[in-house]
Amino acid sequence: LHRNAMHRVHLMLSPDKRCVEWYRQNDCNAVFWTHCADQRLFMPKADIKPIFDCVTTCGPRGKGLTEEVKKALGDQFNNERYFYGQDYVNRLNMGNIVFQMSQYGEVTRRIFEGMACGKMVITDRLAPNTGLADMFVDGQDIVYFDNAQDAIDKIRYFSSHENERDQIAKNGYEKVMANHTVKQRIDVFEKE
Repeated sequence: LHRNAMHRVHLMLSPDKRCVEWYRQNDCNAVFWTHCADQRLFMPKADIKPIFDCVTTCGPRGKGLTEEVKKALGDQFNNERYFYGQDYVNRLNMGNIVFQMSQYGEVTRRIFEGMACGKMVITDRLAPNTGLADMFVDGQDIVYFDNAQDAIDKIRYFSSHENERDQIAKNGYEKVMANHTVKQRIDVFEKE
């Protein structure tokens, strides 16, 4: 929270609905401005063939959850960090599934970026007040997991059910392209 700055600005934009509510309760003009994907960078890469069932760059998260997933899935779960720019886009395209585990129960940009790369995204189920479930429907645009075993089971399932995985990826991609790109954010900003 930007408590020191909030009364010196005309408008506070936040990707966290919970923060927006807090700002508003404290007499600050705040707007929910969730993450988006820069469609000039994040896109499906036909020249990169997936070599992992599931890929992420989130590192250790969930009090050992990512390590438990890695232990169960082995080399098919790739969790390497510190990729930037085109290297990061290429990394997301190296998996059939993009995995996300929030650090603080927050909506993160990797969800939007993974979908913009045409990948099915699996992420931890966030609290309803984050707004994630309002944007992306479980089993239709995205897949949510509740714990490590649930994540493992779902990654295994969708790794071997290509048609279902591809349909979810397609739906997520279309939703991001229609509602969550830099262009849409600028269009909304210019109207405000």
